[in-house]
Amino acid sequence: MNTKIYNKNRREFLKTTGSVVISGLTFTVLSPLLSSCEKDEKFPTAPAGSQVAIDLKNYPDLQSFPSIVKIKVMQPITTVLIIRRLSETEFFVFTATCPHQGAELNTPTDSSGNIHCPQHNVDFWSKNAPPEPGSVVANPLGVKVGSLRTYNYEFNSTTNILTVKLS
Repeated sequence: MNTKIYNKNRREFLKTTGSVVISGLTFTVLSPLLSSCEKDEKFPTAPAGSQVAIDLKNYPDLQSFPSIVKIKVMQPITTVLIIRRLSETEFFVFTATCPHQGAELNTPTDSSGNIHCPQHNVDFWSKNAPPEPGSVVANPLGVKVGSLRTYNYEFNSTTNILTVKLS
């Protein structure tokens, strides 16, 4: 057997295989970045004047403050809210959906942490101090993402009912 021909064929095989493997890895790594959207998504909104009444007696974690919980409501539309209780009568109410691509957000592990998007590693401010509640405070990947939607509310301390205005 001719050793020169064997080495040449082997070398060509390894170069071709290496090129295919590197191309595949490059495509796999870059594909999610190239396909990500450049703007925030539009998500369904509740009909005008919609609101939801949340009885805080059903959420023991919200009996004290500071505290934070994630709550799924079914009417008038299915939505997930993050409620942070700051004081006896003061709350922040946020959407639990990332405005970029709709991933469900995580609540912090302690009452002083930020809301986190696990899909793009973005953190949103959720405390009672500047910057604005719901604004982006950490974005290591540089994703183009806007602030979280916040909701107005009324709280009746006598009945312990938090009424969130969804529209």
